[in-house]
Amino acid sequence: MKNKLTKRLADSRGEKVITKKQFIWESVNDEHFTGNVSLMNIFETDTRWEIKREDGKEVCILGNGYKWLGVYPDNETYAITALYDDKNELVEFYFDMTKENGVYNGKPYIVDIYLDLVITPENEKIVLDEDELQDALDQNILGKEEFDLAYKTLDRVQEKYSTQSDVNNLKSIMQNYLDDMLVKIKDSDIILKEGTM
Repeated sequence: MKNKLTKRLADSRGEKVITKKQFIWESVNDEHFTGNVSLMNIFETDTRWEIKREDGKEVCILGNGYKWLGVYPDNETYAITALYDDKNELVEFYFDMTKENGVYNGKPYIVDIYLDLVITPENEKIVLDEDELQDALDQNILGKEEFDLAYKTLDRVQEKYSTQSDVNNLKSIMQNYLDDMLVKIKDSDIILKEGTM
């Protein structure tokens, strides 16, 4: 079977609708993570992304002024994106299950294996894209080993962040990264989507 999984760069998420942004990243090695942290500061988008939670509540995950903070741990098979609104309030944690994390062409990347998990600030857990994972297996885009890895990683992440205290701790860690990156991003260039200048 030929594996067809590809690298996804940290600044490529949302690229079809984000028209004006800043992006920075740096390596980290602290008591929380060893790996890479990135920040996408989103100035303008063509459209807002709104989703409906299981309780019927409408939640915006992308809009003008939003910030996406990514953490890409070394030697792990998941990556975390913390989504913040235009007031820097946490909207959700979005976990991608990955085959690998690394740096390519000067930017963090993941090899995404489809399965995702959302954890809200209130510790609601929402598993996403199980159908896409199954389709990828059926179409030989990934193998059984990667299919099983996705679910093993999902179980591990859910266990790691099983309590409200765990989620609050992650929220505090990510807030510290966000504050640090917001200071550093002030000197970065603003990137306009091609064709918008």
